[in-house]
Amino acid sequence: MRIPIEGGQIVSAVCRALHAAFGEIPIHREAIDQDFGEPCFFVWCSGTQTSPVIWPRYRQTHSIEVRYYPPGRDSMQGAGLDMGARLIGVLARITIKEGEAESLPIFATGYEMQGVDGSLHIGITYRTEGYFDEGQAAGPMGGMAAQVIPKE
Repeated sequence: MRIPIEGGQIVSAVCRALHAAFGEIPIHREAIDQDFGEPCFFVWCSGTQTSPVIWPRYRQTHSIEVRYYPPGRDSMQGAGLDMGARLIGVLARITIKEGEAESLPIFATGYEMQGVDGSLHIGITYRTEGYFDEGQAAGPMGGMAAQVIPKE
């Protein structure tokens, strides 16, 4: 399977997983509106780091931020921990959709979770590895086409 993985694809996969588990809760990407309704999720990619391994391989680390704003944010204590555990379970394995017939599972490699001002903030990391096409020059990170090998 030859696909480059981008942060937007990871965010889309996270949004699909959240929608499947919590379909009634709105999911917002990127921009934060001033007057958003609660409960809701905000999801965005805070960064993708690409590192060469041994030519022609490279590793990508995608950092994804998920924020959950519960209804009546004063009740975050017990409910927040329950929701945090559910979210980690839902986001531990996501699926990248590639075309109609193919899908690629990606497993989380780490997370951080904290409650901030009545909301739940989760930073979750996904790591993929790939290789450069043989026809490419051996320069650092120039023009990537990738074979993705999910980390388990």
